[in-house]
Amino acid sequence: MNELGLLQDLKPPIAPELLRQRVLTCARDAIASAPRPTVADRVWFSRGWRIAYAGVLVLLVVIELLAAQTQSGAGRPQPGRMPVAITEADTVADAIGLRGPWLIGVRLTNADQLLRLEEELL
Repeated sequence: MNELGLLQDLKPPIAPELLRQRVLTCARDAIASAPRPTVADRVWFSRGWRIAYAGVLVLLVVIELLAAQTQSGAGRPQPGRMPVAITEADTVADAIGLRGPWLIGVRLTNADQLLRLEEELL
């Protein structure tokens, strides 16, 4: 007899049929009773969802950067000028003569008024 013939006769042991059925039944029950993964787990363990999530974050950052570039001068005071802030109360105070550089707490509304005040004081 050759060596190949001896090895072909060797087979792994077979489990008894009752044991096999019992193990398979327990395995099916364990799989059926396993909790469903949460949405966070499905996203975390799914490569496609992670790539989509990262893509959305990158897209939001790009949109924010583009919006910041288009509004670079809007809403910001320019250097050398104070922002104009005339309210309805200021208008009424000017109309009845309650405002002036001689009053305490006068709020200058722009750089032109500041320059006029400096000229008056000098």
